[in-house]
Amino acid sequence: MKTLVVTLSIFAAGAAAGQSLWEGNTRGNLYRDTKARAVGDLLTVQIDERSEVSKDASRSSNKEHTLDMGVDAFSLFGLTGKDLPATKWDSKRDFTGESEFTSSDTLSKRLSVVVKEILPNGNILIEGKRQITAAGDVTTITITGIVRPEDIRADNSVPSELVADAKIAYDGKGPWANSTRRGWFLRVLDAIWPF
Repeated sequence: MKTLVVTLSIFAAGAAAGQSLWEGNTRGNLYRDTKARAVGDLLTVQIDERSEVSKDASRSSNKEHTLDMGVDAFSLFGLTGKDLPATKWDSKRDFTGESEFTSSDTLSKRLSVVVKEILPNGNILIEGKRQITAAGDVTTITITGIVRPEDIRADNSVPSELVADAKIAYDGKGPWANSTRRGWFLRVLDAIWPF
């Protein structure tokens, strides 16, 4: 009977040895940080962008021409003439143009991105996109760029000002987004109107 219990214990121990809680752990040991290091890893970008553009332009030009021509008297072969026709011409042209443009945008958002490639120098090529639909509007935020591994914080995030070659696009479509755009007639009129 003792032999049977020992034999069953050996079989049970062999079956239990094949089942580990840590099997398939591809992230490394418990003491390693969780910063993005490989293709497919996730990284959080803290987007905090502000842009203000203001431009004023004014031009003016003045041109003035005056022509006053006439003959008071002449003598040809002893013949004299008076009260001959005279010509007077005045031309004046003025142009004044002014334009003013002001734009102010602010974008603050946390966006998860995917590591697309590890470059030969160790820098990380990232790309991320988020699409949000609310009240009939579809807003899409896209970011691509290059991140240095040493710029990644301990919480696996990086501020957008440290993303090199950053391309951040924020596009909205829908009724609310359309209400802030100029109509098609005014856009066409601006394109063809010469004044």
